[in-house]
Amino acid sequence: MDALRVGIAGTGFGARVHAPMLSAHPGFEPVAIASLHRGDPDRARAESGIANVLGDWHDLIDLPLDLLVVAANPELHREITEAALQAGLHVLCEKPMALDLAEAESMESLRRSQDRIGAITFEFRFRPARAAVRSLIADGAIGRILHVAYVGQDRRLPQLHSAPLGWLGRSSQGGGRLGALGSHMFDSLRYWTGDEVAELSAQLTTHVAEGPGDERRDADDAFQVFGRLVSGATFLLDYRSATTRPSGWQLEVHGSEGTVALSDDRTVRLQRGDADWREVELPEAQEAPRLPETARGYASAMLPFLDRLHRSVVAGRPSGDLPTFQDGVASQRLLDAARRASDTGQRQVLRGPTGQVVRP
Repeated sequence: MDALRVGIAGTGFGARVHAPMLSAHPGFEPVAIASLHRGDPDRARAESGIANVLGDWHDLIDLPLDLLVVAANPELHREITEAALQAGLHVLCEKPMALDLAEAESMESLRRSQDRIGAITFEFRFRPARAAVRSLIADGAIGRILHVAYVGQDRRLPQLHSAPLGWLGRSSQGGGRLGALGSHMFDSLRYWTGDEVAELSAQLTTHVAEGPGDERRDADDAFQVFGRLVSGATFLLDYRSATTRPSGWQLEVHGSEGTVALSDDRTVRLQRGDADWREVELPEAQEAPRLPETARGYASAMLPFLDRLHRSVVAGRPSGDLPTFQDGVASQRLLDAARRASDTGQRQVLRGPTGQVVRP
């Protein structure tokens, strides 16, 4: 397998997770990583395992690369991505794709004109349990979808009071849990159902608006989004982080012939008609030896994601169900709509009766 030369913009998540995951895959060779905020190069070198640590992401663009990973704050995604595309590079961009839909559409338009691969890190699609949910629904195991309920919480209340959030607490920089986790939830909703959101209502909340050192926050730490898909099925996405209860995630997809349930991305159960629940056997997860602790939890999702990314770049076209910039635009459209719905208190219509996109 020919290794693609990769540069990484961002020495936070980019150093702790992207770099070791790419190094563990035979199809990629990380050759340089760049700090975005003049961070500690020795720490970045130790965490990433990459010797060439640059002080400015612009310097990555001049290197002989095949792929650039954009692991920056969302406010920088468009600038870095478009510079990489103009230099002829393929791009893997972190989610959320951009600050708003206009930026995301600009990125996709340039990618299309440059005929490059643009992928978004919706890697959780490929966790074995989520893949099983997708297969059951696609195979008709629960019949016609009637309702999707996806609920999650993280035990973060003490940390919200004691630890600074930085840009994650500032909406102007793309912070907030809707962008960080809601983007994944929207992508999962679309991927699992093969459907699009027709309309939605939403409530975004900042339960802990002040952090240590008088840090002021205006980005959401909780959200509830509910609405209707083009098919007529309904959905609820509910997340909160200001809680002392144990973290956990639960999904139920109710259909005309049964229900599929997912617990914490580990267990899938199926119930049909009057039969009892049964646990579903999951596909075997891919593993990578000797990954650092910070990256190990991403292996089951990221390794199959990287398989698809490598095939796509080599072939010059998206392979299979690789999450692309088009998926990023679709998710960004829903993020923007949820924010408008919360700000205005009004239901947002996104698709017409025949499924056509409705502009706000």
